[in-house]
Amino acid sequence: MNDASDIDQLIIRATVGSGGTGTAGTTGTAGTTGTAGTTGTAGTTGTAGTTGTAGTTGTGGTSGGTAFSMPCTSFSVTAGSVTGSQPASVLATAELTGTTDTWDDYVELSPASRIVCNYALPSGTTAGQVTSLALQVNYRGRSSTNMIWTFEVLDRTTNAWTLLGDNSFATAGWNAWTKHTFTLPAPLSRFFSGTNLQIRYGTTSSLDASDLDQLLITGTR
Repeated sequence: MNDASDIDQLIIRATVGSGGTGTAGTTGTAGTTGTAGTTGTAGTTGTAGTTGTAGTTGTGGTSGGTAFSMPCTSFSVTAGSVTGSQPASVLATAELTGTTDTWDDYVELSPASRIVCNYALPSGTTAGQVTSLALQVNYRGRSSTNMIWTFEVLDRTTNAWTLLGDNSFATAGWNAWTKHTFTLPAPLSRFFSGTNLQIRYGTTSSLDASDLDQLLITGTR
């Protein structure tokens, strides 16, 4: 007859080895950086074009025209009187300055007097060719604060006297001869009858006389 058996333990015992940690593997060497490519050579700058030659300056127009002068060829007394018998030719040039009193070189008008001087264009010049006119005077007498002496030109188209100015430029009065230039206004052809022109000088005041050393027309054509 068979019998049973008992087991109180059934275990396997073993020991684990205690070896050190293995050495870590070495880091691999980094690869070398590749050599950069060379920069391409820049192209050369192109040569600038040459500057064009400047144009020549145009020739300026002629200026001034041809100058001429017209002396008083004769004068008539239209009011009052003149002192002495000096001819119109003494009015062609301004000879006197300061208080110089050379009797034969000027015309003296009495108070309340007027004269009309006659002028003619130079030979070969027509009224239509005239581009400028001026009246040159040399005066000695009262200033305009005391009395007025006027300078006028005859407009042949209206037969009326056109005022050019008066003695207001002569602030020195009797103390000095004073020169002045009056410009005749355009259109200039209206002052001519053919080639002749007239200037009137005078006053309506009876206060005093005045002297003229020059009454000359100058112009250009």
